[in-house]
Amino acid sequence: MAMLSPLNVNDALFLEESWHKRPALWRSTRVPDVLTLAQSEEALQMGLLQVPFLRLARDGKTVPRDYYVHDTKVAHRTMRDIVMPSRVSDLLEAGATVVLDAAQRFFPQVAQTCLDLSAGIGFEVDANIYVTSPNAGGIQPHWDSQDVFLLQFGGSKSWSISEPVTSNLQHGGYVKGEELTPAMDETLHEGDVLYIPRGFVHHGTAGSDLSN
Repeated sequence: MAMLSPLNVNDALFLEESWHKRPALWRSTRVPDVLTLAQSEEALQMGLLQVPFLRLARDGKTVPRDYYVHDTKVAHRTMRDIVMPSRVSDLLEAGATVVLDAAQRFFPQVAQTCLDLSAGIGFEVDANIYVTSPNAGGIQPHWDSQDVFLLQFGGSKSWSISEPVTSNLQHGGYVKGEELTPAMDETLHEGDVLYIPRGFVHHGTAGSDLSN
């Protein structure tokens, strides 16, 4: 699996011991050549991104898109819900998390990594990019209906992972007062990879630098 190859992961052992069963963490001394923060910033500054490919969260809540999108004219046609880079930058400085969904559609190297990882696990793989302000939390504690691989390619982020609180994994969901049983607490640094099985509750907090 390409994303894990720099970590010398035993694919067969991972699939046997962790896949769909428990979180796993791999430490690295270098960041895989997948994406840089500069590349993601460049994509934003071009001013061509549209909702729903980009979304923001702050203090665990979704930021209404009216704060950061507008309609604009291109060749006499109206393009709707175009993301305004300056508004996104302001929200990021104010403690928000920027999420670029379906990143494989924008970056060829991300698309190739998704294809390679998909070949290794036998499932379709999509990629999202999360950029979180220093010392800020990202999305509120939640679980996903799909397995998650997290690659830290800049800054650091501390993750709290808890055992599943439901067996209904048709959809993801947010924690609403359920008692949580800790499963793992770790901090990711550049190049580290964290695997979170579907259903496990997780929440991340950025370190003292921008986290991505």
